[in-house]
Amino acid sequence: MSKTELVARRLDVSARGVDILTSLTNMANSPHSVVHMGIELGRWLNRERLSESQLQLCLEKARGLVMANSRGNDFYKAVMSGSRQRAVGPLFSQPSGSLGRMMTDDPFLCWLTSTTACLFEFHGEDFISDVLCSFIMQAHNDGGKTLKEYQLAWHPLRLQLKPVLQKIVSSMWFNVVNSGVVKRNQQEGLTSLPLPTELKEVCPRGHNMESHRLGSILCQLREAEGEVVIESDNIITNLTLWLIYHFKGRLRVVVSGKIVYDEVLGPEEALIEHRTKKFCSTDGPCEDVSNAKVKILFCISGDIQRILSGTYDTQMTMEQTPRVRQKLYQPLKYPLGASGKESIRVLVRQTAFEIVSWILRLRLRREASNNEILFNVILSEAEEQEELENLYVGDILARVPSVVNMGWGDIKAAVVVFSPPSGTESSTLATKLDENEEMDFESAEDLESVDSDSAEPTPEYILQYFPILRDLMEKVRRSCRCHHCLAPKGNLLLKEGCLRHTAFMEVMTYIGHSISDAFGADDCSQKVTRVMEDFGVLQILYDITLGSIKWRAWLDTAARVLLGSPSIDELVETRDDEDYTVKSDFFDADLLASTVIVVQHGSLAVVAPWLDISQPLSLMKCFGFKIVQGRLGLYAPDGSQFQSLQGESTVIETRHSDDVQNYTESYPLACESAGAQVSLKLDTCDFKTEFLLVPTGSNQYKLLMRVVSDSHSRFLDPTRAMIKLTQPVMSVSCSHKFDSIITIQSRAPRLKMYSYEELLGRWPDGKLDNLDETAEDFKAPGQAAENNDNSDDDKESAFPAGQYYRIPASGERFEISDIIHTFRVSQVLDSYLKYNTALALTFSDVTILTHGPACLSCILHIGAGLAATNGIVDTNQNRWVICRSKHPEMGRYADDQHYSESRKRIRAAR
Repeated sequence: MSKTELVARRLDVSARGVDILTSLTNMANSPHSVVHMGIELGRWLNRERLSESQLQLCLEKARGLVMANSRGNDFYKAVMSGSRQRAVGPLFSQPSGSLGRMMTDDPFLCWLTSTTACLFEFHGEDFISDVLCSFIMQAHNDGGKTLKEYQLAWHPLRLQLKPVLQKIVSSMWFNVVNSGVVKRNQQEGLTSLPLPTELKEVCPRGHNMESHRLGSILCQLREAEGEVVIESDNIITNLTLWLIYHFKGRLRVVVSGKIVYDEVLGPEEALIEHRTKKFCSTDGPCEDVSNAKVKILFCISGDIQRILSGTYDTQMTMEQTPRVRQKLYQPLKYPLGASGKESIRVLVRQTAFEIVSWILRLRLRREASNNEILFNVILSEAEEQEELENLYVGDILARVPSVVNMGWGDIKAAVVVFSPPSGTESSTLATKLDENEEMDFESAEDLESVDSDSAEPTPEYILQYFPILRDLMEKVRRSCRCHHCLAPKGNLLLKEGCLRHTAFMEVMTYIGHSISDAFGADDCSQKVTRVMEDFGVLQILYDITLGSIKWRAWLDTAARVLLGSPSIDELVETRDDEDYTVKSDFFDADLLASTVIVVQHGSLAVVAPWLDISQPLSLMKCFGFKIVQGRLGLYAPDGSQFQSLQGESTVIETRHSDDVQNYTESYPLACESAGAQVSLKLDTCDFKTEFLLVPTGSNQYKLLMRVVSDSHSRFLDPTRAMIKLTQPVMSVSCSHKFDSIITIQSRAPRLKMYSYEELLGRWPDGKLDNLDETAEDFKAPGQAAENNDNSDDDKESAFPAGQYYRIPASGERFEISDIIHTFRVSQVLDSYLKYNTALALTFSDVTILTHGPACLSCILHIGAGLAATNGIVDTNQNRWVICRSKHPEMGRYADDQHYSESRKRIRAAR
């Protein structure tokens, strides 16, 4: 049985939808593409709950109504371009197989895609589906007479078309418009079909027809002959933009007698001239258009016919919001007539600039026992006096947000950005709120709290810690007329509709945009919500007040701004791998916490760049993402199939590493015996990696990484390598040969040597190994063999003190009661994939890294007396040592071969 037949049997009603749409895809050259299209279309029909008859009727009615011009055809090519390619690490992306995108490849239905893309420049989904309904119904009106609004609203055909068109328009937004597959230009980095610059200069805001009228007019202009004159007070942008990409004659736009646009768009002899009376203001509102008129005249062989006379810019069009991707840092809308809007906007931008600049300058400290990617934030002056590494928030971000260079920081007076409420510490203060009681506080001092665990990231809580925001609220209060602001003494309660609430949320929006900008976003999704949202910035500021910066919260904000996706908490049903049974003495419950590495929304996704552990990892720029177009997925281990993510919005998390304590207890690795001569060796063992995607919820997947050697097969969490780098680690190097031989002394701390295969099967091997109680005092361990005659002083000068650990002074002695640890030392690993998997298996243990040559003698000398300067560790903890070659291989995953072979098969089929 062929693959196509197999897919057809598996699809019930959806399978017949594939038959209906065979002319819709034009992909018959590749059987693999046909299978993929059928599967994707079947899933879409099932998800949208559409029947065969509904879809068939809609597509038959819409078929062949318009043929786009050459500009529209260029748009179709851009949408359909793209191929399956590697995203990050084991993940690949492929173009979406959604109906909205596949229509673009059908010459008779592609006009739906281009029309929708044009209208998203000015309108939302419901408006556009109304336009398409009106267009199709007008085209099938037997009398040819223009249908009135009431006729369109109550026409029986509308009841059949509207539900299907709404789903199609939504699919086009998710997979074409919002995905960014078509770029305007490199400077703006925006998507969809733009209005030419010379027409934007006529009116930056635009004037538009109502949906029912626009659909009827577009239908009558699709095959215009002779000359058509459109007369109006202002340029009608939604009509003009559609003509630019669909009209195949000459289009001329005349404003107050001045020709501003004159282009031949196709081979036909027809002419459409749009004549307007005036230019609109570039920096202020347009003049009153309540009585603006429009007339459309057909001139054929000297006979003039008027097909429309009426108004435009009604309440329907003025309430519309564009849905195309927008530039970052666009201001929020304030109520019409609100006093002091411009001065408020200036204050808001200044406040946002100061807060973002303050965040970028925050100093960070690594957390010793964290089980997620986070950093401690230094907020107090006492902590600033400590000896810390020069690590700041700006260092871990992928790039500098452009807001810092936009000229918004013009506050003349000195400002205080952050200050904990007096009499309390930032780590313990919180606001305990009664859900049944309205809050009315006259000052910040009234907000006393008790338990930080009961606090929530609310505007009222954040205002306590940021005096600059309280100052902004006080200034905006003077312009607001709500009863809270008119009270003799203001309060910190913010309600939607209050100008203070709008200003506060605009600051949160700018901060959210700056975070997304710093992660790598060039624009943002234009998602429409019923209420103003903070994009998760309140949670970020709340975490900072408690002294931490967390990857999950920052990724959530950056993804919501870029993708327009729901919050990660809405998509993730469980944070931990609670369904897995693990030993409590091996794993803490917190060690089961998953790390979110992917957020997919429609045909656009973001991926954590450090997911690829076959490459070097670094803390620098670790807070960022790679933006990927298309649907993400994995190849099956044998390379035969591609598994893609399903659903409109999904996340991928990692799964915890396997517990191997039963094996290590049953078959312990022996310590090196006294008198043995040991040295480091280059580890060149073979292994392979495999990845699996397991759905664990309607919007949630787990990424499983399996590493297989000759003797061991183990699932591990690749993100633990980056988590380990956020903890204090020490790097050791020396000028000796790494394979210098040492002799194990009888009274030295225990030493276990691990090949990569052994550490894969045993680490973290976490049970403490106690020394013989009869052991005596000894000198610093790891005495070198005769061929390594460097003195302790020489070694001491080669290792400057680290940030977190104190290196033993030359000749320093240790009591045996103070040293009960075991050294667990890897052989010299020859690839980053081995090195990073070893990092991922050390958890929160004391870890020493060698980046290049370091002999075993120097490693043991330094490691034995390693002590914390800030109480993170003590000398009683075991030491894990990961040795890496000087020039490790930047490996490739096993699926690279499968990918190459798959591409060869596809090319051969074509």
